[in-house]
Amino acid sequence: MDNQVDVDREVVTQAGATPFEGEQGTESVRTVRSGGITPAGQETSRTVVQGYSPTGQETTRIASHYVSRPRPQGEELVRRIIMLVAGLIQLVIVARILLLLADAKTTSGLVAAVYNVSNVLVTPFDGILQANALKSAGSVLDLSAILALVVWTVIEMVIFWGMNIFRRGQPNIA
Repeated sequence: MDNQVDVDREVVTQAGATPFEGEQGTESVRTVRSGGITPAGQETSRTVVQGYSPTGQETTRIASHYVSRPRPQGEELVRRIIMLVAGLIQLVIVARILLLLADAKTTSGLVAAVYNVSNVLVTPFDGILQANALKSAGSVLDLSAILALVVWTVIEMVIFWGMNIFRRGQPNIA
């Protein structure tokens, strides 16, 4: 029976009783994989084998190894940076839409900062629609911001599609 328990960033897998090679008795195998990364960028994995020898003494064997995980480079690093920037752009525009809907006070520093940053991203889309915003009792539904959110998301998708066209290796069929 395999049990998998997540304890403080460690995955512990326990296997059922099997005898040691050439020995009689029972054996309990426990594999512990560290969820953290060591400073050298390596993941620790340790296997603890406990059992009883034919004489009835408890025995323990431990095997450890390190798995190196390289940092992203080249195309993957560019992809992650683009995803981060696009996510931040989308976050700022969504925050603008929600703050305008909630009729947030512009005297707050955070609200003013969101409006100032989002103005740079939304201003190119002002005037495209007949009405830039719908107003009701102080709340504003900024249609230009919604259009900007859609266009910035489409731009992100086009960049990723372009990167997939020039990707080396296996062709992407999706």
